[in-house]
Amino acid sequence: FSDVLGIAGYLPVLLALLAVAAVALAAWTAGKQAGRDAVADTMLAAARMAPEADILIAGDGRVICGDDRFGRFFFLLGELADPLDRIAEVVADDADSRAAFFRLRESAASGHPDTAELRIDGERDEWRRLSVSPVPGGTGTALWRVADVTARRQAETLHRRREEMLADVLDHL
Repeated sequence: FSDVLGIAGYLPVLLALLAVAAVALAAWTAGKQAGRDAVADTMLAAARMAPEADILIAGDGRVICGDDRFGRFFFLLGELADPLDRIAEVVADDADSRAAFFRLRESAASGHPDTAELRIDGERDEWRRLSVSPVPGGTGTALWRVADVTARRQAETLHRRREEMLADVLDHL
């Protein structure tokens, strides 16, 4: 067949060129993937340094990806199957926190960003700032972000109590 085309003498050269091209393509692809992995690793390291933890949840409740710290903020151990239902279980049983959490879920479903501070059931009074940022496109996918705001809330409560005590002292003068 190669004699018909007149390339019998060039066949080894053509095969060598094809082999070099295949190796170059494989090296280029691996380099692109390695670069992408390095960028992803850098982004992940930066995200883990932030005081907030993130999780990307699909409209059907599946976790697409997320920071493992997200679950720890809500005392969730292991895999985060149905994380929003499990978070609903640890939100304090007070009207404000429950209403705020369900408002966040509705905001995510309707495609509107929202933020709320929720009291968490536990041995001590703990607070989390939970925010939702829906991903454009109407798929119901949303980025959820959580931060521990317990220390700030405790400082505000202490400050408010001191002001009340001072006001009581001044009223009795």
